[in-house]
Amino acid sequence: MLFLLGLFLTFWPVAGQSNPSGWSWIWSPDGNHPPETLFFRLRFRLPRRPSSAVLYITADDAFEAYINQSRKPVATGDDWTTVRSFDVTSYLRAGLNLLAVECQNQRGPGGLLFKLVVTMGPNNVLTLVSDGNVRVSRHPPVAWNSLKLNDANWQHALVIAPEGGGVWGPLHGALSFDYSRIVRIWDLTQGLPQGADLYQAPRPLGARMPMMSSMAGVDDMKLVANAGFTLFQSNSDNLSTEEEAPGKWNWTVPAQACTTAHRLGLDWSYFEHEAFPPPWYREKVPFTRIECMEHHLPVQAFSPWDPSWKTFIEQGYAALAKEFGGANKPQEAGANSGALNVLCVGIHGDYGQAGLLTGGRVRVPEQREDWIKRFGNAHDHLGFWCADPLAQADFRKAMLEKYHTLSALNAAWHTHYQSVNDIAYPPDLYDPPDFLDRQHYLDFIEWYRDSVGRAIRWNLEAARKNFPNTLLLLPAGFADEDLRGGNDNSLIPKLAARYNAAVLSYHGGAKPFAQNAATELGRLGSACRFYGAPLWVATPGSLTPDQTVERIYEAASQGAAGYFDWASNVLSDANRNVYYRYGRFLQIDRPIVDVAMFYPARAQEIRPQEGYNETFARACAELRDYADFDIVDDRMVDDGCLSNYRILVLWEGTICQPQTLQKIKEWVNNGGVLIAYDFGKVTDFNGDISWFKDLFGYVQDLQPAYMRERYLGDLPSTYRIPVGDPEMAGFLEGQWAEPDTADGIVRRWTGETATVRLPLDVQKRYVLVVHASVPPEAADLKHELFVNGRKLGDLDTVGDVRYRFLLPSDLFDDNLQDRIALASLTFRSQTFLPAKGAAGTAGPGPLGIHVESVGVMALEGTETESPEDAIEKAPVPPGRIRSYINLSHLTSPTSSQSWVRRYGKGLTIYFPATRDLLKGYLQVVCFAIYHLSQIDPGRKDALPIDDTEDGVYATLFPDKILYYNSTDEEKTEHVVIPAEDFAMWKDQVMVPQQNEWTLHLPPHSIGAIYFGTPPQELLYECEGFTQPNGMKPRSSPDCSPGTGPTCLFVAAGKSIGTRFRIEVPGNYKVFYRVLHGEQLATAQIQIDGQPVVGDDSLHGQTRLAGTVNLTAGVHTLTLTAPSNLAVRADFVLLSNDPDVAGYTFALQTSPLN
Repeated sequence: MLFLLGLFLTFWPVAGQSNPSGWSWIWSPDGNHPPETLFFRLRFRLPRRPSSAVLYITADDAFEAYINQSRKPVATGDDWTTVRSFDVTSYLRAGLNLLAVECQNQRGPGGLLFKLVVTMGPNNVLTLVSDGNVRVSRHPPVAWNSLKLNDANWQHALVIAPEGGGVWGPLHGALSFDYSRIVRIWDLTQGLPQGADLYQAPRPLGARMPMMSSMAGVDDMKLVANAGFTLFQSNSDNLSTEEEAPGKWNWTVPAQACTTAHRLGLDWSYFEHEAFPPPWYREKVPFTRIECMEHHLPVQAFSPWDPSWKTFIEQGYAALAKEFGGANKPQEAGANSGALNVLCVGIHGDYGQAGLLTGGRVRVPEQREDWIKRFGNAHDHLGFWCADPLAQADFRKAMLEKYHTLSALNAAWHTHYQSVNDIAYPPDLYDPPDFLDRQHYLDFIEWYRDSVGRAIRWNLEAARKNFPNTLLLLPAGFADEDLRGGNDNSLIPKLAARYNAAVLSYHGGAKPFAQNAATELGRLGSACRFYGAPLWVATPGSLTPDQTVERIYEAASQGAAGYFDWASNVLSDANRNVYYRYGRFLQIDRPIVDVAMFYPARAQEIRPQEGYNETFARACAELRDYADFDIVDDRMVDDGCLSNYRILVLWEGTICQPQTLQKIKEWVNNGGVLIAYDFGKVTDFNGDISWFKDLFGYVQDLQPAYMRERYLGDLPSTYRIPVGDPEMAGFLEGQWAEPDTADGIVRRWTGETATVRLPLDVQKRYVLVVHASVPPEAADLKHELFVNGRKLGDLDTVGDVRYRFLLPSDLFDDNLQDRIALASLTFRSQTFLPAKGAAGTAGPGPLGIHVESVGVMALEGTETESPEDAIEKAPVPPGRIRSYINLSHLTSPTSSQSWVRRYGKGLTIYFPATRDLLKGYLQVVCFAIYHLSQIDPGRKDALPIDDTEDGVYATLFPDKILYYNSTDEEKTEHVVIPAEDFAMWKDQVMVPQQNEWTLHLPPHSIGAIYFGTPPQELLYECEGFTQPNGMKPRSSPDCSPGTGPTCLFVAAGKSIGTRFRIEVPGNYKVFYRVLHGEQLATAQIQIDGQPVVGDDSLHGQTRLAGTVNLTAGVHTLTLTAPSNLAVRADFVLLSNDPDVAGYTFALQTSPLN
């Protein structure tokens, strides 16, 4: 007996001996071999029958649990993200017990996680967990869950990861309602013709913006859907296809995603990839692989110049359509539960974006490992991917078609080719030649980008042919416009519109709002609106709640037609609360914009070292705080976009083709206003300046502009300017790159010259500390530091260094009237280019020195610590620099020094200053936007919705102004717009009855000023009814608001009532919630004594009684219980928002412990 007892203690654990916090993911010690089924057993003894027992369990992918040979499972589940709880008290007994679990793993890692909590009595809780004591088998006997089975020969389970760890990460418990928070259910059918596809059909202004997320576990999808998302996307293998063998397609994974989404009443999107053929194809079928110019090495993906790729694409989409509806998909949304609702059309590159390889996959450790495992190398980088023979042959053919003869080509390129086969790419793709030999390089870049355009066409043609009634999404996600990527951000929307597709931009939240508006997202959004391609905005990664608010605003401000966020973001309670609060602003709307910034896209083609024009990005981001604008480029101008704009603003580096310059001239002649500053003369690519002389010939007689600056605010005796902090951007001038972060430290690269403006007390002497680093590759280059033009010293030490300097005592003139003056601290560097292909983007271009911060400390004779230490912990200057320009030159048309000249019916405005006075140029632009009638009486001014620099952004729509407070402080917007200003805009904007508004904006919030009346939602909690008629309030936790008195108990056939006031007359939907027991029930609703007539349909947690027309004033509301049922009356809610389909409660997750 002693021997047997020892066996029991060894193999059949006594409950309570395991560590309660030690439950772990377990699996077979021989690893994962999906698809697979594993069987687990844990035997244990209990001293007596327990008073209660709860099993907490989940598995990846699914499980069935049995206790003590139960005929049916005591617990089942197929969502590994949720740990479910099951009461198993009745199955346990005194003595020997068995927990047996069958687990299925369809793909990827498998795992089982459980905890059995057994309560034997007060203060006597025993716990068993999934750990190495559990036995596992792949091939058990039929009676595998028998208590009598001896499992001594079964393997011990392998502990894979602790709960909350491994590939699974943190989990949550079961879902429940938060009855303190009522949330909206949106109606995507509102405004659409009956039977129209929810996603493909054009949506009217004011309609709800569809929201898409990524596929997740079932409960996680319910949480995400609760925040307003209706469409869920899964991806095909980015680096292969579903064709496992010739003609044999495996659709198991997408079919599961489709089934899961539709089973939950949701819709499904699929991201298809056709650039990388499957392994069998690579081994057996000849095709041309894409190859880089830098190393002349291939990647196992199709060359975009291989015509067999087109056939491969067509076959792939035909197979996809055969499986998921395609051409046979009915027009009615949801008519076929196996149909694909939205199709994302992958093009090429690392992630299927509309461009070529960038090295993105080999920069992410897990993806790099996968890449090497598949292909045997890590060859993936940003480069010119056109070295394969088919690409070179296509280039020769295209160039001959353009120039017709070899002699004409030689004349244009200044080459001496003897035969067609001699035609070659430019000799140096990273260093464009000067004017005489520039055409060769421009032709190459145009051909390279057009080749990517052809790849887009091949994919969209095949997708549209096979899915004629389905929304197609064209993905665009490159971080900049590096020539090597092949992405052309006005061509992408133009092609999308041709195939009735939408653009899916992965730039949402990639940068702060203003920077995004001035770069990729603003470029794509403007082109989408012009060419008529709907814009869907997605985010490239994880977001904080503040960033999520910003994302919602930028989607609205760009007039987006759809919105994507990753499920991992939405599952954050804080982020989900953002969607509950601000999701109502995700509507289809049209921003009113009549000012355009001209982005010199063609000129950038001769600057391969720049991924994006730095001056444009920096200045336009600052301008966005004052005014909204579109971004147009050469192609858009050539296609006629300027007719939509009142003002066009030029920026440095403007070199255009003659036809583009002619379009601009014609637009000005017909009434447009063109603004420029002294960035050099505008020319064509041959250096012809005749266009500039014609429009701006007067500038040579203008005296240089002068700008006065003042520091406003308190000035600490010691302060630090972290140059990477966006709040400090106002202290920076010159060539600064965008901030970059490494090891939690934010820095900026300088260019050739970059300046920091330092406010100083003229009566004090200062020590300056510069914290910067010089990389090894710049060790032999010169880096100098100047203050007010005087050299302070050299920054010549490689590595991260703090440099200390004593500022001269005679920096300022003695006759200065201000106590606080501004000094210019200037970095001058010999620049270098980072290694080609070392990063995923071109980066900031030529680099100087990497600066973290600049700080000063006043010498007052009482210093007790080093300047370095004092400055390191010093505050930032709390004030701001304000610039002042004499704008009278804009309003003095007869003066010889006027900056304005009439050209035909239009105007040209020239600010006679270089980019050193860029802030002055911004003032000129703002004045022209808001006060053009003072420059030229009779012209239209922009509505003054937000013309101050305050970190609050505004977007004008036909019926409202939408504001976003990007700061950490509460802001108050006091807006006054004279009636005569609205009269000038009556053809585009609703004319309101009032002209003055005050809007309070909490930190990081969105708010609106409505020109009409905002949507009304009137909630009447039944426990607050004024006529309860003797019915008693109850505290039911399953009624709103969850605590305290929450409902009225209404006896069968009895009524309760209340009076309510309507301020905004109109049609109101009447929603109500009553319960009988725990089930939603019906009731009769009367308003003003008349029954509300409708279908009483269920929408979430409410029923729609019907719709009533209410006049302004006081009305009565009566709720009557059914004649045969007593009910708990929760609330009645009236809404005049047509986009609301009903109401439910916010979902929440229960904690695991």
